[in-house]
Amino acid sequence: MLLALAGLWVVHRLVSAQTFESSNVVAGSLYMPLSGLFGILMAFTSFLVWQQFNTAHVTSENEASHLAAIYWHAEGLPESEGQQVQELARSYAQVVIEEEWSLMGEGQESSQAWAIVDELRRSIDWFEPSTYTEQTLHARQVTLVDDLLNERRLRLLQSREGVPPILWEILLSGTPVIVGFSFLFGVKNFRVHMVMVAMLTALIVGILLSISAIEYPFAGEIRVPPDAFELVLHRFEADRNS
Repeated sequence: MLLALAGLWVVHRLVSAQTFESSNVVAGSLYMPLSGLFGILMAFTSFLVWQQFNTAHVTSENEASHLAAIYWHAEGLPESEGQQVQELARSYAQVVIEEEWSLMGEGQESSQAWAIVDELRRSIDWFEPSTYTEQTLHARQVTLVDDLLNERRLRLLQSREGVPPILWEILLSGTPVIVGFSFLFGVKNFRVHMVMVAMLTALIVGILLSISAIEYPFAGEIRVPPDAFELVLHRFEADRNS
């Protein structure tokens, strides 16, 4: 805002308001479609990052839900196999919360979490059911593990996906153009002109900061929390202590 107001002051000192007043109609006819297109682009980018943020939230909830289902269905397996699956599910939730969630903020992932989920998959795949009930339960567990892995891959991909660079280039280069263009209108009261430019600049910068804040859903101060995993881990711990 200070830079915009400084630029307006320089233009006001160099060129008289009467000069701009005579070209207000032409400037307005150019500014309206230009600002309209820029506004549409900002709205599209805001919608894009908000949709990505919500999708990442749903993905983490689905992953935690599948993990919980694997844990509770394991009660129907033989005791040794069931306990192993439940312990792996508990360990996976704990590692995701304590280690991987912070790593995702840096675009990384936990090798320990991968090792646990791979062992979980193998323990279920290698289980040989001996009854019809176990066969049905085993088929369900295999499907749940596949779903868990798919959601995990999506979550890790979403942690690295941001706004396409071309959109940022247009937004960042278009902002000074839109704000600078507003200097060219002839306004008799300079203070009113300053307020108009300040409000325009504040609105554009505020939207850009909002886009940047949620661009990566697992990074920054505004990010998807591991609430879903914390909830299922709390239930796992309560079940083990009961």
